[in-house]
Amino acid sequence: MPSKPYLDSSDRMTYARERKGEPDFDLSEYVVRKLGTKVLGFAVWMLDGPRLRHDKDIDFTSGGNPSRYRYFPDGVVGIDSEATPEDAAADIVHEAVEGTIMRDDGASYDDAHDEANVWEWRIRDGLAKGTLEIGKDPSELAAEVLRDFGKKGSKLRKWAKRS
Repeated sequence: MPSKPYLDSSDRMTYARERKGEPDFDLSEYVVRKLGTKVLGFAVWMLDGPRLRHDKDIDFTSGGNPSRYRYFPDGVVGIDSEATPEDAAADIVHEAVEGTIMRDDGASYDDAHDEANVWEWRIRDGLAKGTLEIGKDPSELAAEVLRDFGKKGSKLRKWAKRS
């Protein structure tokens, strides 16, 4: 039995390579809705945040990805279902970028998080200025904003492998 009845920030991974073994529990039990558009190859799940915080992870806030949270299945980012559509789109962008950089580039959480904040701000700024619009499915806007992120030679991705 764990020393505490919930997970907290001490259970986080600093590097994706730390991921070993099976997740601590089945996250699919907390899915409220699966969104239709993949973002950087990740399926997007809307999660019952209040229940997840109560039952399993007291520190779960707006979203997560499998490079940071051991309990996220590979290929899935999750967002709190209580987020507004605008916040959900921004959080999806953040989690997809952070997870990709940690997994593909071997970046630390702190470095990947900093880069994800740049992309998250980009979508929040566009929504605030009216240059981006949210539809019924926030994953569609997130995928549109990130369509060139992973392309070879893209000038949009500023990340360079750091040691």
